[in-house]
Amino acid sequence: MDDLEGIDLYIGTKMVSQFSINLHNGAATLTCDIGERWEEILARTIKCGGQFTRTLKSRRGISISEKTNLAAAVTGSLGLKGIAELQSKMSGEFGRTVNLEESLEVEDAYHFEAPKCGRRVIKLYQQQRHLFLRFEDRRVFRNTPWSDVFIEWLDRIHDGSRVVDNDPDCRCGTVENERKSDGRFLVTVGNTTLVARFEARNGQIYLPDLRARLPTSFSWKNRFTVNLERRMLPDYLLFLMRDEATSFRAEFALLDASEQAVGLFEQMVESDYVAAPVEATVNVLKEET
Repeated sequence: MDDLEGIDLYIGTKMVSQFSINLHNGAATLTCDIGERWEEILARTIKCGGQFTRTLKSRRGISISEKTNLAAAVTGSLGLKGIAELQSKMSGEFGRTVNLEESLEVEDAYHFEAPKCGRRVIKLYQQQRHLFLRFEDRRVFRNTPWSDVFIEWLDRIHDGSRVVDNDPDCRCGTVENERKSDGRFLVTVGNTTLVARFEARNGQIYLPDLRARLPTSFSWKNRFTVNLERRMLPDYLLFLMRDEATSFRAEFALLDASEQAVGLFEQMVESDYVAAPVEATVNVLKEET
């Protein structure tokens, strides 16, 4: 995975818990192994002003078909009153909320475009929880053992997309007014993370990927918090987040920075040290910038 430094992302399935639930007065056992993984929901590269439209799915919980199969197992061999009872037992054993009742899937189409002389790399991920269930019934003349896997879509999203303004494949030669990124931030908004490049110029820090700029009236450190307006986040990311808030508390962590950017940050800290608030509201990035 590209551009995922410093984030709790990993390749493959990470096993996070295992537990057993005794049923039918101890005569049967349901064993559950729980794993989590990051599923790639969109990966595409477009170049040289190319355009791309893709339908994205916003998912939460388990699918309707899996929910139907699980409900049959719950009321049949497991002998429980319903999915809610199983969900409660699993959440208690796991120590985290397990959502087996919610089945949400919404689709919407989004348009992506590459810079005329550059490329746009689209990388979107969503975290899944895999529930590996094994049931054994030791009662005489009862159901044969069975096993199944159920996938729960969680609300954790990561946008590892990036934009390169000048790609040699586009054969544009020297690009006028080319702006090179001075570094990147890891931005955390609730359960969503994204990588945002920044440019240090005119005494301010510009965030083109967020259509915003940071004010000089805050004390910069490797980590800081600001408030982002809703319109600053990409539309497709808001759709995947399923959050209707008008503003978001965002945590910024520096991934890397050029010497020029670090120098500007130091000047900002020195000049605004006395009255620097811990939080600040960022300004909208105007078109002319």
